[in-house]
Amino acid sequence: MSERNVLVSICGLAYFIGERRLLDIPELTVLAGDHIGIVGENGCGKTTLLDLIAGVRQPESGRVERRCPLAYCRQLEAADPAQMAGPLAALGAGPLARQAGRSGGEETRVKLAAVLEEGAPLLLCDEPTANLDERGQAEIRRRLAEVGSLLLVSHDRALLDALCDTIWEVRDGRVGVYPGNYAAYRRQRAQEEERAQQQWAEYTGERARLLAAARQVSRRADGVRKAPSRMGNSEARLHKREATQKSAKIARRKKVLEGRIERMDRVEKPFEADGIALRIDPAPLRARTALTAADLAVGYAGVPLFEGAAFTLPTGSKTALIGPNGAGKTTLLCTLAGEMAPLAGECRLSPQAKLGFLRQGFEQLDEGRTVLENALEGALQSPTLVRTVLGRLLFRGEAVNKPLAVLSGGERMKVALCKLLVGGCNLLFLDEPTNYLDLPAVEALQSLLQGYTGTLLLVSHDEAFVEGVADRLLCVSEGGLTAFAGGLADWRRQQERPARRAGQSAALRKTVLEMRLSQLAVEISAAPLEKKAALEEAYREAAEELRALKEGE
Repeated sequence: MSERNVLVSICGLAYFIGERRLLDIPELTVLAGDHIGIVGENGCGKTTLLDLIAGVRQPESGRVERRCPLAYCRQLEAADPAQMAGPLAALGAGPLARQAGRSGGEETRVKLAAVLEEGAPLLLCDEPTANLDERGQAEIRRRLAEVGSLLLVSHDRALLDALCDTIWEVRDGRVGVYPGNYAAYRRQRAQEEERAQQQWAEYTGERARLLAAARQVSRRADGVRKAPSRMGNSEARLHKREATQKSAKIARRKKVLEGRIERMDRVEKPFEADGIALRIDPAPLRARTALTAADLAVGYAGVPLFEGAAFTLPTGSKTALIGPNGAGKTTLLCTLAGEMAPLAGECRLSPQAKLGFLRQGFEQLDEGRTVLENALEGALQSPTLVRTVLGRLLFRGEAVNKPLAVLSGGERMKVALCKLLVGGCNLLFLDEPTNYLDLPAVEALQSLLQGYTGTLLLVSHDEAFVEGVADRLLCVSEGGLTAFAGGLADWRRQQERPARRAGQSAALRKTVLEMRLSQLAVEISAAPLEKKAALEEAYREAAEELRALKEGE
């Protein structure tokens, strides 16, 4: 390895949170030209690792040697508009620095534009596509592909597949290095998990066999009886000698078996997720509709983002609100929740509706309490169900007693989600609930929302998540809102009908196509060889249609 190619060198690093060793890294290097994706469960130390590499935090022991300038786009960190005028145009974000009420996606574009402008040899990025719509994600992917060397924390499978040639997995304080992109990493991890299950089966089988043999030997020892009372002296002495020899032999055999059991290398049982569906029943809502909006206009300072919206949220429905950044999705949620006044029209909640609102921040959490205390506060579900929901969101064992102050952004999001799900709310508004969640947590949340029997309105740019949860859509584009009774797959089928496509909004069609391309990229990276050709053809057709729409603008 050539020394001049080493950008960052880590040696003997240890980092603690309280008494817990969060990271223990004997050796790790970043070479020029590396595009490394960092993955792992929320709270495992991914952001802390970036902070240590950047020098934002200092390790308790060991060293981090930085041999080049680096730039760092941090998670949950606001950008300074005064410093943004130059670089914003590169990401199509020029006017954004002057906008009040900027969306989360627009904030992300502003922040990353400034970091890219630094032109450092090594770029560190923590969740750069968080809050971005499909168009923004594609632009960020293109810009990051041009970066010379990259360390990327992301839960975006398509981004990790497109950009990364190495994956670092942070688990139990250690960093495992896997060559290839995210799909290659998942294949390698699946093989490791299969080997771990096999080793566990072999370990438990052999241990059970040895324990059974030891019990059998013990039973044989119990069967060695004393000499009968009527036996003569010489016969009794002979019987005693034989019994003593037999007992000694049995004891030696038992000791050998117990020694083998003690010397066995202990194998920990691999974690297996609970696949049983969990039903969460909030307070009943007997009205046919949980919410009704009529001729609704929403916006800021009298300027509408869209107007003339009319829709209902049927009781028990699960609706996804989709559209580009800045179209007014979060503003609509705030208006429906009564936190902002509509510019025109009205929205009415059912009198029986109990609303819970998850924002992109974490205002509803108490910093002075633990994970479990936060989740139990105001809970209408049983403590057992509360603990079960936390377990599904990967707060296992003593993790429920963590103080909120030490949690990562993704862990805080999971606590906020649990608090809403068990709080008895029969109407939930969720604004980007998958932001900062690790992939296992996204899948767990999808399962929990599928088992939630209340009414749901969510904003998300994660297509697989939307398709797995939503049975209705509200599509925002070009100053208007369109309601659709069906999920994303149903919506796509409708768009493929020429008669319907003629009257469709071009901007909305582009949003749908961009979501489709993102999903196909993930499917292609993980598909077996025999299915790749069909998926690649579907990708090509969608890309051509999107290109044609853009050229026609």
